[in-house]
Amino acid sequence: MSFERIRADVEAAAGRPLSARVLARCYLFDMGFRAVLYYRLANWLVTRKVKYLPNLIAARCLRVFGADILPQAAIGPGLVIKHPVGLVIGFGTRIGRNCVLMQNVTLGEKYSAGTEGRYPVLGDDVTVCAGAVVLGGLRIGSGAVVGANSVVTRDVAEGVVVAGAPARVIGASSPPRVA
Repeated sequence: MSFERIRADVEAAAGRPLSARVLARCYLFDMGFRAVLYYRLANWLVTRKVKYLPNLIAARCLRVFGADILPQAAIGPGLVIKHPVGLVIGFGTRIGRNCVLMQNVTLGEKYSAGTEGRYPVLGDDVTVCAGAVVLGGLRIGSGAVVGANSVVTRDVAEGVVVAGAPARVIGASSPPRVA
C-alpha cells in the first residue's frame, strides 16, 4: 500500500495538506475517503497475490458504504468520492490521478464477444457527476466532465463537458485548480 497514494487521497478529499488533524477529520467524517481506503487495502492485497481477503474487504466496503469497488481496478492517487452510495467501479476499470466521482456512478463492463477493452479508462482530473453510466472500452480524456445522469457511448475528448443520453459535447471544462 503506497502511503504517497493515501497522502494524495487525503489531500484531495480535504483540499489541504496532510496533517494529523486533517487525516483524523477525513477518516472520521468522510465516508467516500474511507471507501477509498478500503479499496487501497484490498488492491494492495491483490498485488501481493492474497486470495479471498481482498474480496472480503470489497464486500465489506459495499455493505458499509454502498460502494462496489473491485480491488482489481487500477485507480491513481487523489481519488475523491463525494458520496459513495451506489458507486460501481468494475474489475478492469482504470482511473487516472485526481478524479472525482459522485454517487450512483457506474464504470463497468460492456459485454461483448471480445475480451479486450471492455472496461472504461479515465484520464487525469476527470469528474463524473451523479448517476452517470460509462460502460465498455471507452476513454474519457483528461480534464473532461461527464454530466449527471449521462450515458456515455463513445470516447470523450480531453477538456470537454458531455451530458445527456447518449452523452454529447455541450461545452469546454474549466482547467483544474492549482492549489
